[in-house]
Amino acid sequence: LPLAHGYAGLALNQSEADRQMRSWILPRIGSRFPGFEIEDCGGIALRGREAIKGVNWLTLVGDRFLERLGGIASLRSRLDPAIQIRPIERRGALFRLGPGPREGDLAHGEELPLHRALARAFAPIRVVEHPALGPAEYGSFGPEGTARWLRRFD
Repeated sequence: LPLAHGYAGLALNQSEADRQMRSWILPRIGSRFPGFEIEDCGGIALRGREAIKGVNWLTLVGDRFLERLGGIASLRSRLDPAIQIRPIERRGALFRLGPGPREGDLAHGEELPLHRALARAFAPIRVVEHPALGPAEYGSFGPEGTARWLRRFD
């Protein structure tokens, strides 16, 4: 199958049934621990054909997106050598940021520099708009908080 994009790492998900009751905690966790992926299990499906949502410990990117960034060789020359790049023949590449996923506790100065470097390199192919990650009226992200969270590695 063709590869578009994807990511793996630490994640926080919420079901529709839990959305009102638990959505207040997601922005608190997401603003302190940027390594946690906050997912709504459907929002990127609306935007994912033209852009990627972001990066995480493992980030898969298809050839169509890599071409927009100048290809794997170009990316390899611009990225920190600690970022492992594994080409997937005629499909794309897997980018690995260290031996395992990390949450990055900003309260303790854990800034996740490899995540930041990869996010900067992928800025031209990242989503600009994304549905809100939870309604603001329940204490969640709302549109502005979602935009800030998507730029957490910038």
